[in-house]
Amino acid sequence: MAKYAELARTNGFRFKAFGLDMYGAWGPEAEGCLGEWTQYATAAHRVDTRSTQGWSAPHWAEVTRQWVSVALQRENARVLIHAAERRRQPVMSRHRCTDS
Repeated sequence: MAKYAELARTNGFRFKAFGLDMYGAWGPEAEGCLGEWTQYATAAHRVDTRSTQGWSAPHWAEVTRQWVSVALQRENARVLIHAAERRRQPVMSRHRCTDS
């Protein structure tokens, strides 16, 4: 994480890691980040998303939760598809055996 924190600092940003449960629950750090982002959006008068995201929730925090949830579930699907593909391979092709 230090590598990414340094990269962020170099570019004038702050790096903050947070976790999400694979089913979508937000951890305390994630909730804190969302709160910070919402404060920035509020200060910039950008919390009403209806003009730019008409199909989704009207508040910036709700839209952000939706975007993060969709990204998380896409990644979960990718992992499951990859696991299913591996299970379809014959065992010998997954594990290389070498004779001495």
